[in-house]
Amino acid sequence: ASQEVAYVHTVGALIPRLLAGRKCAALFIGAPGSGKSYAAFGSSFGVDRHSTEPLEFAASGDEEWGAAPRASRQIFESLGEAVGPAGPLELSVTWYELRGTSIIDLLSTPVRGSAKKGGGS
Repeated sequence: ASQEVAYVHTVGALIPRLLAGRKCAALFIGAPGSGKSYAAFGSSFGVDRHSTEPLEFAASGDEEWGAAPRASRQIFESLGEAVGPAGPLELSVTWYELRGTSIIDLLSTPVRGSAKKGGGS
């Protein structure tokens, strides 16, 4: 199936529920090399992971986007339409990798250096 068809029938179906205020989760499960990352992110769509510039969601060229960029576009386009007199909206996202008995928060800020004990600067 194409990335679009896969998205529409899986993660895309969750977005209306999310926008209605319900909690949603999408799981990408499989053996190593089975395509979980491809399903989640798609092929490399020109994103420089070290860039501080915001992503551009172009109308064309997104055929190979996975679920995450497609969901991001759908959510933020919908939120842009939904913001109004009802007040501010809040959105939070978590992304975990489960490997064996380890859980890794993929969106956490890595700790740089080590904390000193006993005060000081």
